[in-house]
Amino acid sequence: MNTDRTSLKDHVTTMYARLRRALGTGRGDRQETDVGVGFPETTETDPPAGTTDAPTIADGSGAAETLTRSELAGRTGLSPEQYIRQLLAEHDGRLRQSDVGDLARLSASTTSRLLSEMEADQQITRVSIGREKVVCLPSSTPDSANQRAV
Repeated sequence: MNTDRTSLKDHVTTMYARLRRALGTGRGDRQETDVGVGFPETTETDPPAGTTDAPTIADGSGAAETLTRSELAGRTGLSPEQYIRQLLAEHDGRLRQSDVGDLARLSASTTSRLLSEMEADQQITRVSIGREKVVCLPSSTPDSANQRAV
């Protein structure tokens, strides 16, 4: 049974490396390749899965990687709070909470905790609109009576 798991892991790692090379590293260097055609053979020098460079934060690429607060600070040179305020300022002072998490590459729970802390410090306001939460800079908070603060 252990050899089956090892061979499956090796197969998945090999296929991931081939796909990653065919699609490029996410920096605009994609090769024109049909799926299943033109995959180069894997070699023992291939890096292990998950070791590729991540695209720039907030590039909208939809990469699945999530960051910790300290990793976010290391990559951006800003505190997570400063980075969130910058994101909001770049998007007219308002973003859906899920978009904040996606752009900052933070998990949903980390995003929620961070925004709760920022809201307690009155750096942002969160507003429920239907089933969504919208994060606003204080100057961009809507005045509508149909919306209630979170």
